[in-house]
Amino acid sequence: MSFGMCISAGNTCAFPVLERQEKLKYSLNVMGCRIAPYWLGALAFDWLVSCIQILVLVILLCSLDLVVMVNFGTISVLLSA
Repeated sequence: MSFGMCISAGNTCAFPVLERQEKLKYSLNVMGCRIAPYWLGALAFDWLVSCIQILVLVILLCSLDLVVMVNFGTISVLLSA
């Protein structure tokens, strides 16, 4: 599960880098899109993807009868017997 969350965080961090390399913001500005709707759309997309991943994680944890324990910011998944 941690590996999947790492990939998600990596994709979220890679988007602004890709945007800068491809100059997408400039291209959209030339086409008439303002900066605020562009970043609000990117924020909404990232939020939606994160919510879907958390929902899938919660469904898996509930369906497998796993117990989640949070200690000092780290999450441990325990098998319930």
